[in-house]
Amino acid sequence: MQNLEGSEPVDPRETHREFYDQLRPGTGDYWRLMAAPRWRVRTMLKVLEDVRPSRLLDLGCGNGELLREARRAWPGADLWGLDRSAVQIEANRRRYPGMSWEVADFDSPAPPAPGLAGRFDALISLEVIEHVESPARFLSYAFDCALPGGHLLLSDVSSAVAPAHLAPSAFTGRASRRGH
Repeated sequence: MQNLEGSEPVDPRETHREFYDQLRPGTGDYWRLMAAPRWRVRTMLKVLEDVRPSRLLDLGCGNGELLREARRAWPGADLWGLDRSAVQIEANRRRYPGMSWEVADFDSPAPPAPGLAGRFDALISLEVIEHVESPARFLSYAFDCALPGGHLLLSDVSSAVAPAHLAPSAFTGRASRRGH
């Protein structure tokens, strides 16, 4: 990939790493003050009311605000957040010690860590899929983390929140979807 001037190649993975490996002041304000993220969080939690997850994984958890809200809804749930930023994960461990936080690179072909594979009845990911190199690999990673019959709630910056029941067909182009 070329930079804007066209003179030097730009590695998008390195650019992402440089950006996300910094804590930025005001990111909590985005979740607290902006209508769109508050609406997405409320919508995700409402969709999950029927599922009542006992094990919930946030793929691309950022500063952990979504899992903080999930803790209020399901105080006994096993809550996990994965993010590419080691700096952010360490900050989340300090802010929310009752939850599990791990670094994960969704652009890597490596499978989920053994403690994550086949563990979660619900997975959520807000505005992450459009930032990964391979959306198919990202969805495969999610599938590998899910229990059979698990639920994936996914949003990107330009589409509505829509739940998907995780079934093998979901990864062959025939996603089984339940609309709200």
